[in-house]
Amino acid sequence: MTSSSPDIASFPELSLRYRPELFDALLSHVFHQDVVEARFGERRGWIVIDPAVARTLLRRRNLEKARSVASRGESGGYASLSGADFHRGRSDVVAALAHASADSSAMSASLAATMGSVVPPRADAPASFTRWMLHDLAGGDSAPVDLHVLTAGINAATAAVEAVQAGRPAGSEGHEARTHLASELAQRVEKEDARFVQSLREKGWSTPRIVQELVGLALAGWESTAAAVTSALALGMSATPSAADISELLRLYPPSWLIVRELAGDEPWGLAGELAVVSPWLTHRSLAWRDPKLFDPHRADVVAALPFGGGPRRCPADLYARKQILVALGAFGGGVPQRAHPALVGRRSAALVPFPEAMQ
Repeated sequence: MTSSSPDIASFPELSLRYRPELFDALLSHVFHQDVVEARFGERRGWIVIDPAVARTLLRRRNLEKARSVASRGESGGYASLSGADFHRGRSDVVAALAHASADSSAMSASLAATMGSVVPPRADAPASFTRWMLHDLAGGDSAPVDLHVLTAGINAATAAVEAVQAGRPAGSEGHEARTHLASELAQRVEKEDARFVQSLREKGWSTPRIVQELVGLALAGWESTAAAVTSALALGMSATPSAADISELLRLYPPSWLIVRELAGDEPWGLAGELAVVSPWLTHRSLAWRDPKLFDPHRADVVAALPFGGGPRRCPADLYARKQILVALGAFGGGVPQRAHPALVGRRSAALVPFPEAMQ
């Protein structure tokens, strides 16, 4: 089942700085086992290729994210908590996002208010799609959050998270930008009655805690919706996609392409403290699927798809993200397929990205 070759596969390290190189290296490597020993920079780890093995691994409650506790704390939101507080917070957020996803008319109105009828330029897409999400979740009767305020706040938060993960102090350089963003969101949360906010209020959440969660969601999903819609438009998907169309989009082009856990030492492979790396881009293209690289919404494969991860740390936005894609395609879809290639949108999400027009 595992690779035992002395020639251990070597890849760039897992830090955000090297993600583009790592993405290209993983997609170009040929894997012959279900679980493959590898090195990521100086760290030893294991790449899980088989989707069923990956699902079983991610379902384990005793495996933590490879990010440090301090780094998760800097991110904010329920993901920064532990134990019962983490599970309670996650449950509340999952319910609130599901509640928000039920109102597609409000989501469509928020899209119109923040992006109109024109797809934003690719460089602006993460900020634009995130602004749409925040407008919908925090309340859509106010003017949209200023893009500069949003981008500066998220960039500052991202820099703080990266610094802490690298063992450096977060610093105070971006404090003003983060405070400005939080202040804008707090004003909405106080005066609006959006479904997401309403659901959390009923669970006893305060305004500061709701704002912290909104910032955490923006951090976690900064590029993901933009990436999914980029892939859908490159494929020329319909303006009225089916649920099967969206599921197949997320199988073949999952925005979340890298999930990392730290082993506890009780796997049949690997030692405690080593890394377990699951890439849905690899597991969804493994030979466990029939014609894995074929886009087929009607496929009958009974295989584990992991576009939102799995287990207790699974992304809480499954239903909400699917509805976002549906609404976005209603506004922007129905075009023709484009020549495209796999690439990262930003540094954390992957997509099928059209080639520049000059290369078509």
